Amino acid sequence: MESICSISNERFLIAESPYRDKGINFERIFLVSLDESSDLILKVERTFKFAKGLNEVESLACIQDKNDKDRIDLLYAERNKGDLYKLNLNIKSDKQILEPKLLGKLKTSEDFEKKFKDFEKNFKRPDLRVVSSFTIDPVFKNLYYSSTIDPGENSKEKDVGPFLSQVFKVNLKQVLEGNIPNNQKPVANIDGVKIEGLAFDNEAVLWFATDDEDFGGIIRPLFIAR
Repeated sequence: MESICSISNERFLIAESPYRDKGINFERIFLVSLDESSDLILKVERTFKFAKGLNEVESLACIQDKNDKDRIDLLYAERNKGDLYKLNLNIKSDKQILEPKLLGKLKTSEDFEKKFKDFEKNFKRPDLRVVSSFTIDPVFKNLYYSSTIDPGENSKEKDVGPFLSQVFKVNLKQVLEGNIPNNQKPVANIDGVKIEGLAFDNEAVLWFATDDEDFGGIIRPLFIAR
């Protein structure tokens, strides 16, 4: 499982990225809910499948219809290319195959791309994840997303870094209209960590979570001008 978004305090959508083993593609979305017997148990209510093959989806966001609690606009992004899609999903529907709409591309900054070129000089195949996570600001209706750089799977330093992260903000209305700005500037630079989770808490404070391989991970608030 790579990404999750909440529909309510008890119900969630979880996406798995494709893991190809012996020609089998796993590209499903699970509608899950908390089991009444324990908060640590999730019950799968329904399973959907993407019509389009996915490439490492690490970001999901749920936008619930104001007039229909069972209808969700689901946003997701492919981490390496930054392609951003929207699915209009009826969670009670028996339709199994989901047809996404491409909204555009989320991009990282020119500064981050220059840093990635420095990584390419020093590591065999470093990774630039254009979208490693995103979340929606519930108050100001902006989409926040993170980009990361690491030495890559084929590097002997893959589990010890160095890691770099940036966080970006784009207006949600622009995103949904497919009018995503080309020249993105980060609202935060966070060196030394690999951000793979962004979320707002009940007080509308933005938090980030990291996966820093051998160094473990951290969860911290990110105080920025909104």
